[in-house]
Formats: sequence, C-alpha cells, structure tokens
Amino acid sequence: MSATRLKGHNGPVYRCILTADGGYALSAGHDRTIKLWNPNKSTYDQLRDSKSSEGKGKEEQEGLLIQTYEEGHRYEVVDVSLSHDNTRFLSCGGDKHALVWDVKKGKVVRKLYGHEQRLNAVCLKPNDSTVAMTASNDATVRLWDMRQFNSRPIQVLSDFKDSVTGILCCEDQVVGSCMDGCVYVYDIRAGKLHVDDYGAGVSWITLSTDRKCILASCLSNPAEICLSEKSRGTLLKTYTGHQNKDYRLAACFDSNDETGTYSSSMKA
Repeated sequence: MSATRLKGHNGPVYRCILTADGGYALSAGHDRTIKLWNPNKSTYDQLRDSKSSEGKGKEEQEGLLIQTYEEGHRYEVVDVSLSHDNTRFLSCGGDKHALVWDVKKGKVVRKLYGHEQRLNAVCLKPNDSTVAMTASNDATVRLWDMRQFNSRPIQVLSDFKDSVTGILCCEDQVVGSCMDGCVYVYDIRAGKLHVDDYGAGVSWITLSTDRKCILASCLSNPAEICLSEKSRGTLLKTYTGHQNKDYRLAACFDSNDETGTYSSSMKA
C-alpha cells in the first residue's frame, strides 16, 4: 500500500478532508492556515521511479501543495468543511467566528459572527450547501443561511450542557456531539430532539455512508469508540485500544461502511 505525505504546515494538523472524488485535500493547522493539496499529482512519477527501484521497497510520495489560505484566522484552525461544488469552504478555530472562503480567489467572502467562545466544528449542508452549521464551547450550535448575507443565524440550538465538539448534517437532521457525554439528534423539520447518553464526553462523531449509523469517540478510560444506530441510539459495537489521557480520538468509516473503521489520536 502506497502513502502520500502532505508536508507544509508549521506545527500540528488538526483536520484533513478530501473532495468527494478524492482528487484534492484540504488541511487545517495550528499555524492558522488552511492548505489545498493534490495528493495524486506525483503518482505517475512514483510509478516511473518504482520501476527502477523494484525490490527496494515502496517509497512515500509527497502531495503537491496548490494554495495556502492565510490572513483569516488569528488562532489555530481546527475544522474545515467543503461546499458541494468545491467552490467554497468553511473554517473555524480559536476565533469566535467562522470564515467562508472562495477556493479559487483564496479570499474570505463572509464571516459568521455570534458565538461567545471558540469554535470546535463546522459543517455545510450536503447536496446544496445552503445552510452552514457552527459548534462552539459556548454550548450552542448555530445555523446560517448561506444564500443571504444576514448577520444573524437562522436558528440557535441551545440544549447542550457543555462544549459542543462536533456537528454533522443529514437531510433534515442535525447531529451534535458534546462534552456532557451525549449525542444530540435534531429533526429540524419535525421540531424533535433525541438525546443519547454515552456516559463520557464525546469528542468526535462521524456518520456512515448510508447515514444510518453514528461513530462516536468517547473520553472514557480506557478510550472507547462507539458504533450506534442514529434513529434509535442502539449501541451496536464498542472499539477499544487507544489511550486518551492527553489525546482525543478521530474516527471514520471506510467507503463501504462494511470493511472496517479507522481511528487516530490527536492532542485535545
């Protein structure tokens, strides 16, 4: 299996996401920048070089840095979210606001103000990117209309009892993880809320490809990654092995939702 290193940040990298086709990547770091990469640019060179070095083992290739987005955040950048058409992205971090960037121009086109503390996560509505969501240490999630330059959020979700660590959107549902040990599933259209208690602070969540299951990383001891049904909250499986004294866990599914789950540790 070959690997690609995206080398360029000055310090820890907190988030890295791929476009839907896997052709490009966005990374966010402690150096207050976001970087756009082509992880496949040197593939042909690698294949060519590998022919002359057969039997010597595969070497790690480095992806191509396309653009650096800076002069927007004054603190570390911890999360990014791409629009459905890859023309814009949303970023957040130690600042109390989120930024909307134009990918090609490399400039901030909008700022989303309103939170009272630092932001931990952002999300754009799938399929049309018409709604942006921001999650903060102020125990709220705010929803923003991306079609209008309104300075106020269209809705504030304030049922959380502690810092909101993650936010996801699925059709008319918003899923948020919280350090109060719960995952909150909002049905925006029906005006309903379902809360699942995991018993320990939830530092990370992700959805399966079919949007039916939630993978949640818990700050228990030992650390646990819990797989559960989104609709009922039924716990399906628990994964252990990581230590979380100084780190939080990022976890994800593979593209088929069937082969396995993957996780890594990062500084909390």
